[in-house]
Amino acid sequence: RRELLRLAERVARRLRRGRVAARTVVLKLRYANFQTITRSRTLALPTDEATQLHRESAAMLDALRLERVRVRLIGLGTSNLVPADASRQLGLLTDDRWGVLERAADTARDRFGNDAVTRGALLPDD
Repeated sequence: RRELLRLAERVARRLRRGRVAARTVVLKLRYANFQTITRSRTLALPTDEATQLHRESAAMLDALRLERVRVRLIGLGTSNLVPADASRQLGLLTDDRWGVLERAADTARDRFGNDAVTRGALLPDD
């Protein structure tokens, strides 16, 4: 789960840098035996927020019911990209607090480096 959140943060930041939002979230898994599966989910509204990307990808991962399966690779991507301005207009009535927070974190990272701001869930356990 932690790695999925880390991937969601990276993908969301790239989306915001490119001023685009994604309509589809793509999850890729490769098992220890090199079998690869891909799952995707199309969202009702496009997003560039890590929180939503993580929520959707975690739901897809849960649906796979991976108990005692060795995973060699996990990947997260997006597709069906639209201009970010258009996606914000579509979602005017939605709660944008996470989006505001993530854009503020982007500003801090741009100014002070990638490690300037991180989610508590991504901090080491020690």
